[in-house]
Formats: sequence, C-alpha cells, structure tokens
Amino acid sequence: MRWRIALTIFRKELLETLRDRRTLVVMLILPLVLYPILLIGFTQVATHQVSQLNAMTGIVAVVGEIPPELSALLEADKEKPDKERLHLELIRVPGAPLPPATLVGLGDDLSTLPPIYTEWADAAFRDDTADAVLLIAHDTPARLAAGDTSATVLLYDATIEESRTVNDRTVKLLQAYREEIITNRLAARPDLSEGFFRPLPIYNENIAPPRKRGGYLAGRILPMILIMMVLLGAFYPAVDLTAGEKERGTMQTLLTAPAMPLEIIFGKFMTVFLVSMASAMANLGSMAAAFAWLVKDIPGEYEIAFHMSMKTVGIVFLQLIPIALLFSALMMAVAVFARSYKEAQNYLTPVYVLIIIPVAMVGMPGVKLVGFTAGVPVLNVLLLMRELLTTPPPLEVMTMVLIANIGYSILALVLAVRVFTSEQVLLGGQNALGDAFRIRTNPTGPNYATPMLSLSVFCVGLVVLLYLGTIVQQTNLVWGMVVTQWILLLVPVLLVVKMMKLDFKETLMLRRPPLWGTLAAIILGLSSWVVLGSLTTWFQNYFLEAPPALEKMMEEALGLTGTPHSTWVLLAVFAISPGICEEFLFRGLILSGFRRTMGRWPAILIVSVMFGIFHISIYRILPTMVIGIIVTLVVYQTRSIWTGILLHVINNSMLLLLSKHGDLPLLPNPVPDGAIAWPVMTIYIVAFIVGIWILMASTREATVVSSVPIGRAAGTS
Repeated sequence: MRWRIALTIFRKELLETLRDRRTLVVMLILPLVLYPILLIGFTQVATHQVSQLNAMTGIVAVVGEIPPELSALLEADKEKPDKERLHLELIRVPGAPLPPATLVGLGDDLSTLPPIYTEWADAAFRDDTADAVLLIAHDTPARLAAGDTSATVLLYDATIEESRTVNDRTVKLLQAYREEIITNRLAARPDLSEGFFRPLPIYNENIAPPRKRGGYLAGRILPMILIMMVLLGAFYPAVDLTAGEKERGTMQTLLTAPAMPLEIIFGKFMTVFLVSMASAMANLGSMAAAFAWLVKDIPGEYEIAFHMSMKTVGIVFLQLIPIALLFSALMMAVAVFARSYKEAQNYLTPVYVLIIIPVAMVGMPGVKLVGFTAGVPVLNVLLLMRELLTTPPPLEVMTMVLIANIGYSILALVLAVRVFTSEQVLLGGQNALGDAFRIRTNPTGPNYATPMLSLSVFCVGLVVLLYLGTIVQQTNLVWGMVVTQWILLLVPVLLVVKMMKLDFKETLMLRRPPLWGTLAAIILGLSSWVVLGSLTTWFQNYFLEAPPALEKMMEEALGLTGTPHSTWVLLAVFAISPGICEEFLFRGLILSGFRRTMGRWPAILIVSVMFGIFHISIYRILPTMVIGIIVTLVVYQTRSIWTGILLHVINNSMLLLLSKHGDLPLLPNPVPDGAIAWPVMTIYIVAFIVGIWILMASTREATVVSSVPIGRAAGTS
C-alpha cells in the first residue's frame, strides 16, 4: 500500500467533511449545546422529584397499640428542620379487620405470620391508604417493661417507590425507639436479662410476590429497549424511502408516475410503519423469553419470576400502534428534506435525541403514570408498560394514554402529508422548508376547510385539553371550565378561521335556522338524553360496566359537589358554555372540513367519534358519541350551528338539573334498581321519534355544497 496516496485521500475526505456545515453542527455544535442543557434539565427534574418524595408524609398503618414513647419520638421529630425530619404519620388500625398478632419468639422465621396481614397490607398499598404496615404484638408494652424482648414486623412492597421510602424512614424511627429503650434500661436496671440488649428486633418483610418483583425489574428494562427498537425500526426505512430515493434518482421517476402525492406518502408510510411494528413485536417476544429464562433461578428472599399474559401482550401491542405511527410519520417528514442518505442521518439525529429524553425520564424517582404524564408522548406508553408488568393501571388511564398517542400520531401524519405535497421538498429545492410550512390560501376567492385541517385542529385541541384544560380545572373547577371552553377551545377556532382566511359564515354555518328545524332541535334536546342515554348505558354496562366511583366523578365534573355556586351559575358554566364553544369547534370548524369532501353519514360519524373521544373517559366515549350523532345530524340538516347549540344546551341542562334536583316535577325521578319507568319512557321515545321526523321532513329539500375546487380549499397548493 502507498501511504502517500492514502494520506492524500484522507486529507481530501476530511476537508469535504469539514466543509459540510450540517455535519459540523451535528458533530460539534449540537453536543456542545445539547448535552449541557439535557444534563441541567435532568438534574433539575430529578432534584425536584427527589425533594417531592422526601417531603411526602408517609402513612404507616399500625396493627396493635402504638407505644407512647414512639408517638413522643414522632412529635419531637416534627420540631426538627425539614431536611432532617422523617415525615411519618402513624395510624392505628382497628382490631376488627386485623387482630394484633403475637410475634414474640418468631426470630428470623416469619413463615408463621398469618396471611391475613400480608393480604390486607397489599390491598392498603394498592388503594394508597398506607405506605407501610407495622405489626406490634399485643403484649409488647408488658414485655418491654419487664426487660424482655418483643419483635416488630414491618411490611412493605419493594416494587412501590413510596413504600420503600417509608419503610426506610420507619426503620430509622424504630431504631431510635430501640436505642431509647436500651438507654433507659442501662440507667434503671443493674441486673441483666436475656433480652436486655435486644429489646426490639425489627423484621422487614417485602410482601411483593415473585411475579410482581420480576415484573418490576422487567418494567425498568424491557419498555425502554422496546421503544428504542420501534424507533430504530422506523429510522432506517424512513431514510431509505425518502432521502435514499432522492440520492438514487428514483424519487423524480416516482413523481412522474400516475399517482397522487397522498397515495405516494401513504404507500411509503405503511411500509415504514409495518417494519417498525414487526421490529417491535420481534424484540418484545425475544426479550420477554430471555428475561423469563434469566430470572427463573434466582433463589431465596430475592426470588423473582416473570410472565407476560396474552392480555398484557395485547394491550402493549395496541399501545405501540400509535407510537409506531408517530415515529414513522415523524421520521419520514424530517428525512424527506434531505437530499442524501448522509444528510438525512444528520437531520434525524436531533429528533432521535428528543425522543430519548422521555425514555431517560422513566428511570427518575417519583415519575409515575398520572393525569399529566399520561399525555406526554413516549413517556406515557413507557410508564404504562412498566405498570402493566406489576399492577395494571385503571382502564381510564390506559384509555387516556391511547387517545393522547393517537392524537400525536395523527398530527405527525398530517405534517408528513403536508411536507410530501410540496414538490419543492420532494425535488430538494432551496426553499423547501419555507414552502412546506407556508400557510396556503386562495388569493382569488374564499377558502374552505379541508379534512387535514379538521384533523389537525382536533388533535391540537385534544392535546391542549389534556395539558392546560385539566390543570386549570383542577385548580378551580368552575373557573377552570370557563377558561377551558372560552379561551382554550373557542378562541383558537376563531383564530384559525381568521388566519387561514376561511369563509367565516360558511365554515361556522352562521345561518338563521329554519323554524321547524329549531322545533326539532328543542324536542330532541328534551328527549335524546333519556332515550339514547338509557340505551347506550344498558349496552355499555353489558360489555363494560362503569365503576361505582364514576357517578361521584361525574357529579364533581358537573360541579354538583363541593361548589357553593347557584344552579344558574352551574347551568351557565356546564350547559351554555360547552353548548356554544364545543359546537363552534366540532359542528363548526371540524365538520366543515369533512362535509364538503364526504357524504352526509361518513361526515356525521367521523365528527361524532371525535366528539366522543374528546371527552377522554372510556365510559363517556360511547354515550357522548351517540348524542353527538344527533347533534351533528341536526346541524347538517338545518345548515345552521344555532340548532346544534340549542340542542346541546338543552341536553346538558336536563342532565344537570336531573342530577342536582331529581325531585323536580318536570323531571323523571330516578327509578330504583335500574328499572325503567315504561310509561314515562314511552313518552320520551315518542317525542324522540317525532323530533327526528320533523327534522328530516322539514329539511328534506336542504342541500349542502359537497364539492369545492381543490385549489380553493385551505391548506392545499
């Protein structure tokens, strides 16, 4: 080999690499800026989570009598500085559910501990009523006073972070109590007994079963690897099918084929998605089998087991679908801007790092699947998979995670379609980025909403509701509801209509409603909530029975409990405000994007499904969707949003009045045992049928424009 030639080629390639500004940014500038920011951010978040965990008041359920000296130690602990305090609260469990156990003489053998204690402790941990359970024998005071030994047993669950923390604190408290006993004995007793220097043995018992321990360990490893495999599965085909085709010169050939840009993007997108999902499932099966084999021989108190049921695999598969859709669309939307394979890798590196951030957050202390984290993309599905392997979360939380990720995946897909409809991007022009994200309007006439615009508005509204809406409503329910409806929902609708230069009257259907159509809306508003509500409740409870706590949650959501406001204020907040603001969003802007390109019933069903999903709760999706079908049908037939507002306000008002004033003479009283008062129900059924007949008969001649030139629709070229 001729070294001189090799060094010459080396200098040439190095100079070309350094001349590439994108490479310099990714290799030098990005690490210099990104990693300090990430390190500082992670440190701040971790510090905040640890401080919250340390400031948490741990609840210790005590079975038996609490020694006065132990209570005195806790009282003295409250006088210490906050950083030195144990932050514990002892709550005595009544003797009825758990009689005090005699634990004297157990030594290190806890096999004789009655299972009722571990079963009760496990239920207390799952219900968040206690973080640890302390068992004190009934004869402990007498034995300690006599200078003898009396054991204590501390039950905790090592798979629950709060329980582990409270266990450590309680051990410190018991050790301080034991030191005090020994000190008092040394001062008061010259003679020694057998248990003089061992007055209070403390036994820790991790009650988590082996399968739960294995699930806890697997939950810290498998979800992160699985998400990374989904990401890698989408990374390489997305680059090859976009920048790779540009580099090979086949993209231009594809554009000359008799295929629409939308057909091209969906063909490529489904390929990337299928490869990503196949990679995910192959890794899921392989990792689960390998982990089960690894943990099967761990002995003793550290014994763990691992098993994934088919139900868990099915839930994981379902939750991975929107994540794979999100990654596939996002990777393609970014990679298509590149003109070569190498350039695409440079573009996707920051995206890759951004996705890794929520993956890294899973390992931080105190990060749990709650209302806020259920809406964070990637992080939510990681936390969900982690909990599925130990204690499955409620169905409501799993539904929230699925809905949030579907919204993000739709937004990413809309972005990819938007990018792929720009020939400048596909051909690699200099102004590609600006062309892809420019607001496109028709300068010669009015603009109209498109299905893509409607999908984007829906998904953005859903994300805003998940984050800001829930936060402001938790702060103050009534004013939070006002802010959510008028500021977070209505104002963005009006801004979108103005910014996109849409035809205001046509988009929001601000027409005077026909007289008979208004009458039909009133009749349906008075009857739909009884007829459709009873039917959908019966149907849903047959397959998916709502938990008893749902009624209490609905009362709180309607402001019926804990609010000092009058009925008129509640009607204004929970009936009139949603009736106006939600109708402008769904039967106004969103419906306008579908009714021009689809038939009547497809448009009605799509908008109604979106309306049901927007209410997030799995127990409310079906009833809300069915009511949404009637409201959307009324608006579609009358071509006026005011009839939808009227029906919506009446429907919400009747539900609120029935819940708050069920004894009013104009309202049907609830029938005990879930039976149906058929004489009253018959009246409502007849009224509902009459309302539908009046609506269809009075609007039979009404037609809605269903075709608009493509170039006049907002968001198209």
